Amino acid sequence: GGGGPPRHNFDAQVDARDLAETYLPAFKSCAMEAKAHSVMCSYNRVNGIPACANPHILQGVLREQWGYPGYVASDCGAVEEIANTQHYVPDIVTAAANATLAGVDLNCNGPADSVPTAVRTGLLPEDAVDVAAQRVMEARCRLGLLHHIPPEDMPWKDIGMEVVGSPAHKSLADEVAAKGSVLLTNKNNVLPLNPDTLSKVAVIGPLADSPEHQLGTYYGKPAGEVVTPLVALRRALGPERVEFVEGMHWVVDSNSDWIHGVTDRVRECCEVALVFVGSSSKYGIAHDEDGTITPVLETEGLDRVSLRLPGHQEDLIKAAARAGKPVVVVLINGGTIDVTPFRDFPNVMAVLTAWYPGQGVMGIVDVLLGKVSPSGRLPMTVYFNNYTDQVPETEMSMRKWPGRTYKYLQVPAAFEFGYGLSYTNFSYSALKASSCHPTQQGAAERKLLKQAGKAPEPSPGCVRLSFNVTNVGRMASDEVIMVFVRRPREHYKGTDLPPKSQLLTFKRVHLAIGESVGFSVEILAQHMAHGNEEGDLVLLPGPISLTVGPLSHDMLISKAWAAAAAAAAAAA
Repeated sequence: GGGGPPRHNFDAQVDARDLAETYLPAFKSCAMEAKAHSVMCSYNRVNGIPACANPHILQGVLREQWGYPGYVASDCGAVEEIANTQHYVPDIVTAAANATLAGVDLNCNGPADSVPTAVRTGLLPEDAVDVAAQRVMEARCRLGLLHHIPPEDMPWKDIGMEVVGSPAHKSLADEVAAKGSVLLTNKNNVLPLNPDTLSKVAVIGPLADSPEHQLGTYYGKPAGEVVTPLVALRRALGPERVEFVEGMHWVVDSNSDWIHGVTDRVRECCEVALVFVGSSSKYGIAHDEDGTITPVLETEGLDRVSLRLPGHQEDLIKAAARAGKPVVVVLINGGTIDVTPFRDFPNVMAVLTAWYPGQGVMGIVDVLLGKVSPSGRLPMTVYFNNYTDQVPETEMSMRKWPGRTYKYLQVPAAFEFGYGLSYTNFSYSALKASSCHPTQQGAAERKLLKQAGKAPEPSPGCVRLSFNVTNVGRMASDEVIMVFVRRPREHYKGTDLPPKSQLLTFKRVHLAIGESVGFSVEILAQHMAHGNEEGDLVLLPGPISLTVGPLSHDMLISKAWAAAAAAAAAAA
């Protein structure tokens, strides 16, 4: 990546605790809960061993601990690079043998004769090849590629682009974009804009009318039209009420001459300015004298070295703001952007993160114009830009100062994980906590107790939270309910330092104006477990708070709770 070591020979040094607690759980959820039928091993090394030749991860964790039934494919060329780039083994044949023995079933773009040669020379037993071939062939059979499957059992086989790009799917794209957008700031409730009274709006920025930049990176050919923010706003408001003031053509345009006219244009034409800026995932020819190709900021094989808006985009925002009209900044991006350099600039009234909306741009316009209330929450911590100077790109430790993610961060953040504003207000009330028998694990036991006429006893390691959520604002809206466990940092010290905060569960609900709904959620001991130095998931005794919205319930993790967490981890 940019500024860091190449991903093809980078060695990720990760201790057992961070592997168990942070890095592996997401893969486990995808592989086992979402039932992804293939897993890809990457180019880099993990603790000195190439990922595609790592028996601990591909066999010990994936197969033996998790019981994964699918197949493992290499990233394209990764097996060959075990020898040629990483020099872990002397030649490609040995690399193919090591990868197959480690658990790779499909070698993407590897030399076709490497596996047969490894078998002939005794480096690879035929049994290992049989296992890999069986897994790959099973996947092909399930897809109907090797034998006939009745059409009614393969509804996906003949799905045409007219189905992919159907009105229903287009509407779904709009809904996803609207629900995923995150409102970061909204001074004086400038949003939503009122389309009934809005006279004219200036639409500004390099991402206002660029279809490709709405799609992010690594995308296929879209099924149907990709609407840009400019086009969507013209359709929603009418072309006569939308003034396009581009300002700059590319996000990293080295020519800032166009910016100078923005202030006067906005002052003369419009009531409010919408500035569409962000990251770039698309190459393009810059409008400068030497015609250089603009670099992308977010794509495969690239690490960002700055969290600021690239190019002159911050200058563009400030130029629009100097017109004296309210400015709404809409971010089109994938990774985090530090908005603090322009967030508090005079007349910058709101910042909305739209991510890469794809073919759902109309959903973002629905949010801006108040048809839908924003309800997205940040799925990551937004750091200040100087964070990249404090943490090397290659540092994998979660706990080492200044800490990584909301769980271990020891310095201020620009915006916290889970942050997001709404156009309405929600009230949380009547929080109660009670002991419970875990319904997620005790179904058979409860059935037997019921047959015997007995009620299940509360078990150690289970607490039920119940509470009410009410929409007390002026607009129907979704609310994302988030339950955290928080730990007082002064109580927990030493090498087994647990996360200071940890998301336990979340739920999205829709509430009409004035509507109140009661909820309950079971929290089990293992939900709060964290890693120790040996890589085991444990739960340390001590004080905690379970929080939902502004409410909290304080409790003490007892030895019985710790034992329950350990037992659940051992049985998982």
